[in-house]
Amino acid sequence: AEVLAVDISEAALAVARRNAARYAPAVAFQQVDILATMPTGVAPGTLDVLVSNPPYVRESERPLMRNNVLAWEPATALFVPDNDPLLFYRRLGEIGRELLRPGGGIYLEINEAFSAQTQALLVGQGYAAVQGLADMFGKDRMVRAEQPR
Repeated sequence: AEVLAVDISEAALAVARRNAARYAPAVAFQQVDILATMPTGVAPGTLDVLVSNPPYVRESERPLMRNNVLAWEPATALFVPDNDPLLFYRRLGEIGRELLRPGGGIYLEINEAFSAQTQALLVGQGYAAVQGLADMFGKDRMVRAEQPR
């Protein structure tokens, strides 16, 4: 398998590189602002799987966050504007439609409050087999979909 990991944060990538050196040395890394650019080196229609845990916590939910999360996670990894909570999902859907091969899968960790909206967004972007998935506590925490064949 060829694995490409992208993040906007060079500091996050540095941690990931250290981990990969020990556990998964074949991973390639790119610093990319996916809202502005595409990852490089991936030919259109060739990606098998796209997995993302993008920022999805609304700014208004910040007071509800645990201190241990706020102390260790940068705000750019957590928060989205209240007026556009699907910002990253819209862009990830666009990226997936360009890069995923027919039948390729996109798997997204989500804000449990937006499962239906995230699924509708992906359906509207032309994905097939869109479904929400619950975590072990029964909360809607992931959406998966397929590039049409």
